Amino acid sequence: MTDRRTNYYNAVCLVAALALLAMFSFGQVSFNDFFWHLSLGKWMFATNSFLTHDIFSLAFSGKLWLNNTWVFDGLTYLIFSQWSYVGLGLFRFIIFLSSYWILLKVMLIKKEKSGFLFALSILLFTVPVIRNFLRPEITAPLFIALFLYALYSYKYRASKLVFLLPILEILWTNTHGSFQIGVALISIFFGAELIRSLVRYRSNVFSIFKHNPRILVLLCIGLAAAAATLMNPIGVEIHRFAVDMLADKETLANVQEWAPVPWQLFLTLPINDTLPFILIGWMSLLTLIYKARTLWKMTGTTLRFIENFFFEDVLLFLLLLVSAMQYVRGTHIFTIIAAVIFVKNVSYWPRMYRALSVSVLGSTIVFALCFGFTVYAQHSGLKLNTGPSQFQIAKESIDFVLDNKLSGNYLNEYADGSELIWLLYPHYKVFIDGRSANVYDGRFYWYYRNASNEKIFDILAKQYNLNFAIANNGWNIADTLIKKNWKLVFFDNRESIYVKSSDENKKIIEQHEYTLLSPRTHPDAYVQYCSDPEKKKVLTAEINRNLAELALPLHSMQIIAKLALECDGSREQLGLAERILTSATALQPGRSDFLYNLGVVQLKLDKNKEALTSFKKALARGRTKEVMTGYAIALHNLGDYRGAQKAFDDTLRLQGTFVNEYYQIYGRTLYQLDENARAIDMFRRYLDLAPPEKITAQDYLDLSNAFHDYGMLDQAEEFKHKAEEMDQKKNAS
Repeated sequence: MTDRRTNYYNAVCLVAALALLAMFSFGQVSFNDFFWHLSLGKWMFATNSFLTHDIFSLAFSGKLWLNNTWVFDGLTYLIFSQWSYVGLGLFRFIIFLSSYWILLKVMLIKKEKSGFLFALSILLFTVPVIRNFLRPEITAPLFIALFLYALYSYKYRASKLVFLLPILEILWTNTHGSFQIGVALISIFFGAELIRSLVRYRSNVFSIFKHNPRILVLLCIGLAAAAATLMNPIGVEIHRFAVDMLADKETLANVQEWAPVPWQLFLTLPINDTLPFILIGWMSLLTLIYKARTLWKMTGTTLRFIENFFFEDVLLFLLLLVSAMQYVRGTHIFTIIAAVIFVKNVSYWPRMYRALSVSVLGSTIVFALCFGFTVYAQHSGLKLNTGPSQFQIAKESIDFVLDNKLSGNYLNEYADGSELIWLLYPHYKVFIDGRSANVYDGRFYWYYRNASNEKIFDILAKQYNLNFAIANNGWNIADTLIKKNWKLVFFDNRESIYVKSSDENKKIIEQHEYTLLSPRTHPDAYVQYCSDPEKKKVLTAEINRNLAELALPLHSMQIIAKLALECDGSREQLGLAERILTSATALQPGRSDFLYNLGVVQLKLDKNKEALTSFKKALARGRTKEVMTGYAIALHNLGDYRGAQKAFDDTLRLQGTFVNEYYQIYGRTLYQLDENARAIDMFRRYLDLAPPEKITAQDYLDLSNAFHDYGMLDQAEEFKHKAEEMDQKKNAS
């Protein structure tokens, strides 16, 4: 294939890769920890000073604490204040694009254009490992890429870019805590050159600097880079700060991204975002082994083997592998650098190199596979990020706290601390946030993890003057709060506000307490109040209040639908449920449970076409027995018996429990299709499962008709009499 056609292929694939990287950059992000970084940037510009002591924490306010990410925080806040989340998306794209472009140049530093498409494919394969954060750690690959490009360029071309590394180290030190890797990278290249020179000039060790001046240059640059790490607001303390944080093993082990990676993971090939970490790790290791084997055959002696050995690549691989196995958050850096090592050295594996890199067809296939996997692994994050929705941030609960000027301090969940700092500081200080071992010592973190223990809770409440709690709706601390007689006074779709029972809070409890309604109670549990008029009245009032308080009260909407279906079932109540669920599905189109409930309500209202549409939308988000049954019932009601039969049959292959109407309507469908034997079986199953009060004369008549058409006249007569008896009893009553 001509160079022109090869360039055309490369250009098309490059555009596709850039488009995917842009979609990822502007796509949805995890806001965990993002907001306290944003708060730090805001504080820095408001005060025109560097933060050297903690200001956000309730328990550790004033503690020596370095904001060693102040460059990132300040830049992020400036971008956010001017261009909001679109600007932050562009910021991420520039960082990712710069990182990958420089890494691509490192991969091809000796190959020029040869293997471009293959290198691009392997880099694209690493994208799923980059977590969807908007945090300083996204800059680490960029700094590593810059260091590697400068160091490899110096090794192969004597490039003077290496003299910029101390300046880059200053910037890295004040941007992200991974800055020590920079010194380690220089040390690796210095050590590799030193070992080779010691072997090559072993007869006169003192002449190594004369024969290999690169050793002296790398030594000086390494020392300068080490000194550059002291160029920060607290100087040498930054190193103790990093050591102390990593020394708190117990705290870090309970934070997912700081947990160790089990080595058994390398024995699996999961089709998820960990696959690149495993696959590229193995490929780079095997490539290094194959290269060492080839080098041994070429050199023949131990000394010549050592003299020509590729220490830089091996030490890079081992350094970052050890880091990744210790901490989950190191896996993305390892994967990216392992990809660089693999592509740089794959030419020493001739068969693989020719098949995957030199061959345009092979490279194109590899690109298509990598592109397809990346889209698959990242599909949920490829929607435009317009900021956190009301379901991602506790805005309404926070407004309640501020509007009612709750006194004292509050208890909160670890993962929510970042946004609470952004929303509540300086009015309130956070109990705990994602800075974990950066701020909170092991003892305090242990107390937090055991806060649901009633004795520990009492200690914390007294020591820190806790007067209210902002409790995530899924946090089990709510059970302890209820036992301690704290009152639920507000909740939105993510958080609940509990206040301590005290004279100070008496007024707010009287005005806002929820006695029956709770976000932790499943909608099915409220059916018990259908037969209790007094409690149903209280529940209705609390639901109405919740509807008035929230922009989209999802929990109350579910309860309304459940009560309409299970209580009186009047058309008025069903109509109300339909209107509410229609609003809910418009604002939350991804909620299949809302779509299913809407479809069921529409079936009750004899709106079968609308119900069919609702069930179809629910099926697009996942097939379950319940949704498939509703879909099949709607088809039956519309007279599409063949379509209904197929849907009922497909439901048999799904896991889960059938709703009882499945057997009833399936039987009626089969009867319409003259499959009376199967219809009889389904009608019997329905009657065996149905509570006596739910069985109607029509149910017996259905079974009688099926027996009749099947030729079993005695049984037909038996169930016909049962139907007549039930009608007589109903008329008599």
